[in-house]
Amino acid sequence: VESVIVDESGEDGVIIKADTIGGLEALRHLLQGKNIPVSSSSLGDLTKNDLSRLDSVPDERYAVILGFNVKIAPELQDFIKTKGFAIITNTIIYQIIEEYEKYGQSLQQKGELRELAAIVRPCKFSILKGYIFRQNNPAVVGVEIEIGKIKTGDPIMNTEGKRITFVKSLQENQEAVTEASQGKQVALAMDSVTVGRQINEGDYLYTDISEENFKKLKELKKHLSAREIEVLKEVAEIKRRESPLWGMG
Repeated sequence: VESVIVDESGEDGVIIKADTIGGLEALRHLLQGKNIPVSSSSLGDLTKNDLSRLDSVPDERYAVILGFNVKIAPELQDFIKTKGFAIITNTIIYQIIEEYEKYGQSLQQKGELRELAAIVRPCKFSILKGYIFRQNNPAVVGVEIEIGKIKTGDPIMNTEGKRITFVKSLQENQEAVTEASQGKQVALAMDSVTVGRQINEGDYLYTDISEENFKKLKELKKHLSAREIEVLKEVAEIKRRESPLWGMG
């Protein structure tokens, strides 16, 4: 069946296709019931022209073609795979809606994990006794990550809530790494501190979480472990000794 544009609103929304006008209207009606906008609808099997329109959709949530009872030509499969286009087709209309909702949930989760990767996560770690490799410029010590995850560039605070330094670099088994997670023992390099002054063997230290990051971590706490949430609470308690309303605004 030749593809025929039935309408095109030009607004953000998914692209829908079906083999009949009745199927197209049924799909549109179900999407409207779920508050999912439609930017355009057309009859017929999927074409390369349909696919090319996905490149110009700015919102990833709507860069999707939903097809009811339509076919995808074999020669388009490689093009779809190479471009990574989101195409959802089915002969059962309700399954199209279910698959699209799952796709939306997957996008949301990926977005949240990207946000989480960009901020300072809660981490509590200890300086191992007998593993002082260098006292300063930079100080290099062996640490064990007790809870959470730490990465290069993260700020570090002591148990009084004072920021003392940043993670300059991390090494595991003499190889550079960009992060270390719970249970790992790594060598950690830090500028602006001296072992025996600002830090000592056996000390517990934390990642220094800003109020902004604290609020974001609370929003994303479903992606944190129970122990990371405990450390987040510990950090808040430490901060509130100096500023009782810290993180509450």
